[in-house]
Amino acid sequence: MFLTLIRNWFLNYINKKKADPSPLAVFRIGFGIMMAISIIRFWSYGWIELLYLNPKFHFKYFGFEWVKVFGNLTYLIFFLCLISAIFVALGYRYKLSIVTFFLTFTYIELMDKTTYLNHYYFISSLSFLMCFLPAGKYFSLDNYFSKKNYKSIPKWSIDSLKLFICLIYFFAGIAKLETKNGIKNLIASYKDGHEDFTNLTTDTLTLSKFEERNHPFCLVLSNHKPIYKHVESLHPNFHAYVLLVLSILM
Repeated sequence: MFLTLIRNWFLNYINKKKADPSPLAVFRIGFGIMMAISIIRFWSYGWIELLYLNPKFHFKYFGFEWVKVFGNLTYLIFFLCLISAIFVALGYRYKLSIVTFFLTFTYIELMDKTTYLNHYYFISSLSFLMCFLPAGKYFSLDNYFSKKNYKSIPKWSIDSLKLFICLIYFFAGIAKLETKNGIKNLIASYKDGHEDFTNLTTDTLTLSKFEERNHPFCLVLSNHKPIYKHVESLHPNFHAYVLLVLSILM
């Protein structure tokens, strides 16, 4: 009896619960614009050449050793990623655009393990989820060309985004607590015999102090690349955007 009630509630929620499509459209537009700007910034700063073309060796993820850097053709992958992000924002051929963005962005992320950033992992996961959402059904070029006007969308499509973002930030908070303790222990182990760490605490820690000296602690924090600060191209506006969109979805 109890299982039947749950099943009926679930089917009713999936098939009958509807929601205003405008929050999902706002999310789609903001997501596409932010990704396009980030890729343009990454390209304009010369980081494609610096991170992918210049190195003679790239560290690979387990199971993804087949992912290669294709020389100058790497620019084509970034171009496809950029165009697909713009098309996602415009809502033009949305399904094809978001799938293309997911594939190209994830491929870029997998080309070199040392460029890993949790924001990139989040974007790949989020774009995969968006492949299944009707985000192109409202205020989009697809909507304009098809002459179809959608007044509502399934409520689960918006709730899934809420759940996804809340889970990400919940576990990120737990991870940061563990990371802070790890850094504190690492500082303690380095302080003895290292002048640079005499007055160092987790509150005063900055990478820039040690990058100029190529300090071993900097290499630990920067994932073995002194150019870590350049890779974080989605920051600092990323979290502000997510919180803004989450408030809209609510």
